[in-house]
Amino acid sequence: MASLTIRNLSKQFDSTPVLENIDLEIEDGEFLVLVGPSGCGKSTLLNIMAGLETATEGDVLIGGTVVNDVHPKDRDIAMVFQSYALYPTMTVRKNITFGLRVRKMPQQEIDQALDNVVDLLKIRALLERKPSQLSGGQRQRVAMGRALVRSPSIFLFDEPLSNLDAKLRAEMRIEIKRLHHRLATTAVYVTHDQIEAMNLASRIAVLESGRVQQIGVPQYLYDHPDNIFVAGFIGSPAMNLLPGTVVKRDGRMLFQSDDSAAKEIFPLEHYKFRAHPEEHARVVLGIRPEYVTLPDSGKQHVDTNLLVEAIESNGFDKHVTFRYGESEVTGRLPSHSNPTVGQNMRMTLDLSYASLFDEQTGNRI
Repeated sequence: MASLTIRNLSKQFDSTPVLENIDLEIEDGEFLVLVGPSGCGKSTLLNIMAGLETATEGDVLIGGTVVNDVHPKDRDIAMVFQSYALYPTMTVRKNITFGLRVRKMPQQEIDQALDNVVDLLKIRALLERKPSQLSGGQRQRVAMGRALVRSPSIFLFDEPLSNLDAKLRAEMRIEIKRLHHRLATTAVYVTHDQIEAMNLASRIAVLESGRVQQIGVPQYLYDHPDNIFVAGFIGSPAMNLLPGTVVKRDGRMLFQSDDSAAKEIFPLEHYKFRAHPEEHARVVLGIRPEYVTLPDSGKQHVDTNLLVEAIESNGFDKHVTFRYGESEVTGRLPSHSNPTVGQNMRMTLDLSYASLFDEQTGNRI
C-alpha cells in the first residue's frame, strides 16, 4: 500500500488546457472517487497517475517519491478499465495470471496468488472459460482479478461499471466496497455517476472543466456544497436552486424569493454564513428535494402552495416536480402520498439544511 500525491499538476493537449493546478493528497488505504461530467479531465488525470499520459506541469508522487519519469509497469499500480481488456483467446485462468507469467514468477506462487483471487471474487467455476462465454459482470470480475492478483500498492478504476446494467452495477458496487474493506489498498476510482461516488468513496473530488471544485467526505459535499456546480451535480434528484435577494427586517437576515408571486420571505437565522452578504445582495437558495415535503413542524420552514407538474415513483418514494413561479422545484414525498398532476398542494420548504450561494460567483456564502 502507498499514498498518492498530485502536486500542482496541469495538462494541455496542444494549446487546450485539460487539467489546471490539480492538488490532491490521497492517503494510504483511502478510496478516492473522481467524479464529474464527461470531458472534465478525470480520465486524463487517472492516466497521468498510471503513467499512461505525461503531465505538462506538476508532479505525481507515490509513497512520497516523485514518479513522473517512472515507467507504468514499475509504478506498482494496477488498473481496471471500462472495456475489461481481456484477451479473447485466453481462458479466465490465463487472463488473470498473464502478467505474473510475463514476470516469470514461480508457478507455485502464481497458483497461490490465483487461488486467493478466485475465492475472493467467487469466480473459481469460470477458470476454464473464455471471455466470450462470460456475462458482463463476470468479465468485470475477471478484469478485477487480473489487477488483484498482482497485490499492487494502488488500484486505479476507470469507469469499470459503465457497461453493466443497473442491477449488475449495484451488485458490483457492493463487491468493490467489500474488496476495499478487506484489502485496505489505496484506490482511485473515476466515474460520471454521482450515486457510485456517494456509495463507494472515502472522499470525493468533484471535477469540472479541468479543475477540482471541491473535495471531501460524501455527506459533507452533499450537505455543504462549495458552489452551485457541486450543488447541482451531487445528489439525485439535483438540489433545487431558487434565485432571490437578501433583505433585513428588524435586524433579521432574510431571503426574498424572486419566483413566487407573493415574493415569499424565508428566514435565515439558522444559516451559518461563511461571509455575511450585503443587504439586497443577489443570491441563490439551495434546498434538497427531501426538504420539500408535506407540511410538518420543522423548526426552520416555510409553507407554500405548489402546483404539481410531474410525478415519478420508484416504489419507496415519489419525486414530484412542482411549479414555483418561473422555477421548477422537486420534492421527495412518501410512497403512500397521492399527488396528482394539476393539483395545488400545500408544501413545507424545510430550511434546516439549506445552502446559499452568491449569484454572480456561484460560490457558497
